[in-house]
Amino acid sequence: MARLIVTVDDVRTEYEVLPLTTIGRQPDATVPLLDEQVSKHHCQVVALEEGRFILRDCQSRNGTWMRGTKVSERELVNGDEFIVGKAIIKLVGAQPPSMAGATRHFASETAKALDTQGDPDDSQPDSADDALRISHRVAEGFQRLLVRFNELGGLVAAMSNRSSGIDSRMRTVDETSARMGESILALERMVREVWGQVARLGESLESHEQRMQDLARDQADLRRELAALGLPVRDSSEPLSRITPLPAARPSPTLPPPAAPAPKV
Repeated sequence: MARLIVTVDDVRTEYEVLPLTTIGRQPDATVPLLDEQVSKHHCQVVALEEGRFILRDCQSRNGTWMRGTKVSERELVNGDEFIVGKAIIKLVGAQPPSMAGATRHFASETAKALDTQGDPDDSQPDSADDALRISHRVAEGFQRLLVRFNELGGLVAAMSNRSSGIDSRMRTVDETSARMGESILALERMVREVWGQVARLGESLESHEQRMQDLARDQADLRRELAALGLPVRDSSEPLSRITPLPAARPSPTLPPPAAPAPKV
């Protein structure tokens, strides 16, 4: 039995598909949606006798969307999804039209063939002509059954081909997933490399901080030594103009020039 699965904000609700399934903001709609983006009579799903399903938009304000395209009328198959406002609606449980029609024809022809046999007690022929007619009718019934079986065989083959196409798409999905996995691994390697660089930078900063601490201790030791020698020590925050200058060196006394030698007599 065909159903519509409606998902709104991760909440799933199922509705049976009627010959005319209405979707909209009206409370009496088959699928009521309390959403301001949805029109009162937004769209409808029509179930045809041959097993087909037609999606029709009822000239809604924001439209009915399917595979990223706004649609006015589109035939639905099992598994198709369409979007109405915030709701994602999926058709499930629907037989392919050819399979549904073949099933009904097969059941009808089977009933006809069985009806031709009648009740064994009432099927005794009154004459050779009656027996011949009955045998012809039974043969025709079995022939029709054989034709329907052949049609079913063709449908099974078509479904097999469709399954092959699905397998091909699944392989494509698997290949895409594998490429995505490789990209994720490459991204993880890049992240690990970046974290390694960050760790090395942190170690370099710690080493630089240790050097600064060593320089500060050396500077403190040097100040203590200068203070012990009585030399002025400038504070790191004190400007150079406030440092007491060292006393100027005294000039050496000037000696008189040597006396000239006395003249010889």
